[in-house]
Amino acid sequence: MKTRSHPRLIARAGAFSLPEVTISMGIVAVLMLPALAMLAGGGSMQSLAQDRESAGRLAREITTTIRSTGSGESFEVPFFNAEPLNLGLPKAGTPTAVFAALDREGCFLREISEAEFIAGTGPAGDPLHVVRLRLSRSAHPSLLELDLSVQRPAVAAEASRSKETFQTRLGIP
Repeated sequence: MKTRSHPRLIARAGAFSLPEVTISMGIVAVLMLPALAMLAGGGSMQSLAQDRESAGRLAREITTTIRSTGSGESFEVPFFNAEPLNLGLPKAGTPTAVFAALDREGCFLREISEAEFIAGTGPAGDPLHVVRLRLSRSAHPSLLELDLSVQRPAVAAEASRSKETFQTRLGIP
C-alpha cells in the first residue's frame, strides 16, 4: 500500500520562508554592527598612534639639538637642511615663541607666523606638522621652561589638529 504525501508538505520541506530569511538577516546585521564598529575604531587608533609617534620623534630631535648661541642671548634649533631657528631669551613675565612648518619627514620648511600657526599653513611646500616652541622663565632663577607643541595636519585649523605637547627645562646660558 502506497501512502501519498501532501504536495504542500513536500514543497515546504526544502526552503525557508520570507519571514524566516528576514529575521535571520536582522540577527546577522545586529551581530555584525559591533564588529564593524570595532574595525573602524581600530583604524582611528592606528592613525592616532602614528601621529603620536611622529610628534614624539620630532620633539626628541628638537629637544636634543637645541643649544645656546655663542652670545648667550638666545637658543637655536639647528636643522640639517636649513638655517637654525632662533628663540630669544624671555623677559620676566613675557614668554618668547617661534613657529615652524615641517614636512612629512620632519624636515624644516620655513618659519611661520603665529597667525599662520593658528589658521593653518597653506599647501606651499607640503607642510604636515606645525611646531610651536615657547620659552618662559621658571620659578628657579637659573632655569627656563620650554613648551614644545607638535600639531598635525598643518593645513587644518588649530582646533581640529592632533596635538602633542612636551615640556622640559633648559639652563640659562
